[in-house]
Amino acid sequence: MRGRLALAAMLASSLTFLVSLYLTWSYEVDGWFLTENEIAALIAVCVAGACAVALVRSDLVERLPIGRGALLLGYLACGSFPAIRASAHLPGLPESHLAFGAYLALGCGIVLLVAAAVVLSSELQPEVSFAEAGIALLGIAALVALAALPWVGTTYGSFHFGSTGIEGSAGTLAAASICLSITSTSKRTSSFLAVCALVFTVAAFVPPLGSPLLVYRYGAWLGLGLSVGFTAARIAASARCGVTPRTSRRVGLVLAPAMVVLVSLFLPWESLCYPAARGVGPLAGVCIATNGWGQSSGSAAGFLVILLAAVLLLGWIGPGLGESAVAIALLVAVRGYQLFFDSHRAYGAYVGFAGAGLLLGVALRRVRWREASARRLFARLVPVVACLACLALVLIPMFSYDLFAERIRFQVRPSTWLGVALAILGVWLLGLWLRRAARQPRNPDHLVLIPLSMLAVLTMVLIANRYLGFTWGGGIFIGLCVILAGLGWIEQRGGIERFRIPEEIWRVDRISTGEN
Repeated sequence: MRGRLALAAMLASSLTFLVSLYLTWSYEVDGWFLTENEIAALIAVCVAGACAVALVRSDLVERLPIGRGALLLGYLACGSFPAIRASAHLPGLPESHLAFGAYLALGCGIVLLVAAAVVLSSELQPEVSFAEAGIALLGIAALVALAALPWVGTTYGSFHFGSTGIEGSAGTLAAASICLSITSTSKRTSSFLAVCALVFTVAAFVPPLGSPLLVYRYGAWLGLGLSVGFTAARIAASARCGVTPRTSRRVGLVLAPAMVVLVSLFLPWESLCYPAARGVGPLAGVCIATNGWGQSSGSAAGFLVILLAAVLLLGWIGPGLGESAVAIALLVAVRGYQLFFDSHRAYGAYVGFAGAGLLLGVALRRVRWREASARRLFARLVPVVACLACLALVLIPMFSYDLFAERIRFQVRPSTWLGVALAILGVWLLGLWLRRAARQPRNPDHLVLIPLSMLAVLTMVLIANRYLGFTWGGGIFIGLCVILAGLGWIEQRGGIERFRIPEEIWRVDRISTGEN
């Protein structure tokens, strides 16, 4: 009874948190103002869906990571409260001028944390050693430093701007890695996530090079030190237990170009030089270089590299090698294409292009084309074309701003995690349908879950931009998601080749007439 009550509380809180994002948070801005809330919204959709399924089928509670997802969502919801306070202090407005939406999100976060503790209490070990408790405390301290302490500050005239660690995409991913590492029951998985947390923390710590306006606060140094200590302690504890990384030559050949992409994100991707003239202020004659983590597309590419490593090394459920390589290549291309105003592409972008190209070549080389059947591919031509159409609707506005893109776009901004999520899900779904044509076994449930997830993400986008009106691009995307979900359901029931419309529907002689 207590478990079902916790599931109901998590379901209600996650849905309420999504509603709070559309309300006013501060200074007439809503919850979508924060980048971390875009990632939190995606997690909220997953938590709400998992809770709904678990309430219907109680046997799936232990198989779904509901408690960990709710814990992460609760942390991000609570962390968004200090982030919105530190994001902007405009002159003439009080510092504590927060609206109802921020307080509603904070309340949802507290409920989610309590409910997650109830669910996780039955999964985690009741007794932990002193060393494990100390490592967990280091991780909790790092989470507090990421969410509650100031990291970067900027002062320009009467304008004061500050941000916390999790306000950026890299900081949010670092916090997610620490949360999952603390609650993981596997030593190998916990060590892997600790290393990921350190990578993302360093990415959040590295600022734009050459900017004279950015100043490090004490929270950045404290958060970096705690993350280093947490990672070192976790790796040392795993080494004492005899846990060592397992890899092979084939996995190494795949991860090598993927690591090139990851390293390139720390290099300068674009540079902007201000003229040495009056009116520019302290930026006169200054060149500022931004790394690959500066936009959501670059952070998502780094996340996919980490996820690919987890799939290959730990056996996680996720996109295959081909789908991951295509998605990483697309995101790297988007990051390199989208430049800020008059900035110029730097050498880090070309290193990323080379790494993504090598990874794509390795992935395509491993595809078993000979096993594909023309008959099976033709039977699945409709879902394949539908997936390509979904990708076109998302990617054309990312690369093109001409009249065609303006008319079909449905307000999916390429710099947001919602647009990135639609692109990743579209590539994953396309790969699944192609693998079905090649007789490669994959879970057919994903053929239904992914279109429904795309539909949920698109719904959030359309509601958030409801003031811009409804374009026919959004209507086409909704129809494609419904068609793909229906075709996935048919594939689940035995395959599209065996699907037949019952003959009773076509029998005209059964229609009664007035004379009969």
